[in-house]
Amino acid sequence: MLHKYKWIFNPYDGDVRISDAAAAILKRIRLGGEAGKFISLKELDERIAPVEQKSPIFPTSAGIWTNKGDTLIEFYVDEPGQAQLPRIITASEPVFGYAACQAIAAWRFTPPLKNGRPVVVKLRVPVDFKR
Repeated sequence: MLHKYKWIFNPYDGDVRISDAAAAILKRIRLGGEAGKFISLKELDERIAPVEQKSPIFPTSAGIWTNKGDTLIEFYVDEPGQAQLPRIITASEPVFGYAACQAIAAWRFTPPLKNGRPVVVKLRVPVDFKR
């Protein structure tokens, strides 16, 4: 039987609370225009480096005949270097996108800097799964 759940993501009174950093990023996205733009990797003073980057776990719900999968995840790295708001862009199966988002949500990087100041940067990362 298929169950559907509806979750409300709200920083103050939703079912699933988000961090203040994630709420600030969402606010910038809603503002749009110049205020909603994020720095690209090319604009950084130096390339950010992973500090903590656990690999996603192959989802057991993928089925016994599935041996591989892939997904493309978009997320933001906030000023302190924490991955925020991972979302699935593409996935060979939804379970792979979910597993990748769960892992990426715990990733940490060196703080992204532009002109010596911490900034938020938007990234897209492909994740490949093999059993």
